Amino acid sequence: RVWEILEATGSHTSLTLAKDQRVSFFQELEERGETAILRALDTISTHVSWVLVAGSENVLKNRVLKMGDRSGGPYAVPAGVALDNSNSPAVKSLTFCLRAQFVHIQAALTPQSLSAFWTALSMRLYDILGTRLLQHYYVSMVGAVNLSRDVEALRSVAMLAGTDHQHWDMLRELLTLYMTPPNALKTILVGP
Repeated sequence: RVWEILEATGSHTSLTLAKDQRVSFFQELEERGETAILRALDTISTHVSWVLVAGSENVLKNRVLKMGDRSGGPYAVPAGVALDNSNSPAVKSLTFCLRAQFVHIQAALTPQSLSAFWTALSMRLYDILGTRLLQHYYVSMVGAVNLSRDVEALRSVAMLAGTDHQHWDMLRELLTLYMTPPNALKTILVGP
């Protein structure tokens, strides 16, 4: 309506000034939106990192390490132990929280923004899981089964939106190779 009034005046100066103000307003709005989204992504990443790397499982692992055993963590399952059919507690709680928050994030963003946001979150989740594995935990052959379940659970949450998720497929392939006994791996690579 304001635009119609400005056009009715016929003043080119007023129209030019109005266009400039409108462009400036929307640029500032876009910048503030991007900043808010990046802060939300950083906050979620910080919480994910705490849950997966520095949370209660890490505290338990550190207690074990203080006793002299260097093979702590949720994936240090000794051979011969029966496995339950669940994920590690940290991954269970994290996947539950991310699924619950997805609905709210989906409602707040456009489909294109949601895709970009969730893809970025997927990559950060992958990086944090790599930190969890490489810096903090020992993975036994039997524990690799639990790790595989955790990776699959995190992958399914990461794929709720977005398009660029092939990093999870690489990790799944590596786990498959890791869980394969050496003789079977030789048969796969060389033949019988």
